[in-house]
Amino acid sequence: MTTQTEITAKNHRRAVRYFWGVLIGATLVSLVGNITHAVLPYIPHVVVQIGAAAVPPIALLAAVHGPLFCHLSCPTTNPRLRLVTYP
Repeated sequence: MTTQTEITAKNHRRAVRYFWGVLIGATLVSLVGNITHAVLPYIPHVVVQIGAAAVPPIALLAAVHGPLFCHLSCPTTNPRLRLVTYP
């Protein structure tokens, strides 16, 4: 059986990994945006529109799930603030 400390450590690692992924993803989106802006005259406009339409939902998904992972990495003893119960 796993202890509360082990669960907290596992969730902390997951939260750190998640936010590193968000940081790397945002950096890649920024780089792709800069490259696209530089070569915009040579790229069909539909490709740019598809890319621009995909970014906001992905950013929203990351922003919504981020606090959940933070909460899981630092569980509280206050039952009103607790989102997930541990076994």
